[in-house]
Amino acid sequence: MIKEKTNYLYKTYPTMLQYIRGNIECSNGWFDIIENLLIELTKLGKQDLYITQLKEKFGTLRVYLSYYVPEAENLVKEAEKASETACEICGKEGKLITSGWYSVRCKEHV
Repeated sequence: MIKEKTNYLYKTYPTMLQYIRGNIECSNGWFDIIENLLIELTKLGKQDLYITQLKEKFGTLRVYLSYYVPEAENLVKEAEKASETACEICGKEGKLITSGWYSVRCKEHV
């Protein structure tokens, strides 16, 4: 993810991202999915709930939390499911493709 978007997320959601290991390891197309997830997780009001890793794995978004509660687990599953049909590059509708590497791409970015 480009530095400006990453910096925005770290600045806007400092508590939720304070213990993340490494960078946000995906491209810009999933920015909205990630931000919506952060908004919803923050609404849960659990002070010790935070994201430890955000990345692409096997073509879709993976989110790892400090611990799982049913409400948070459902939100993570929804975000991961949304990434299955959103181009990782631009966010437009896409599909999972394999060409030695798994990725979700729209027609323009295949």
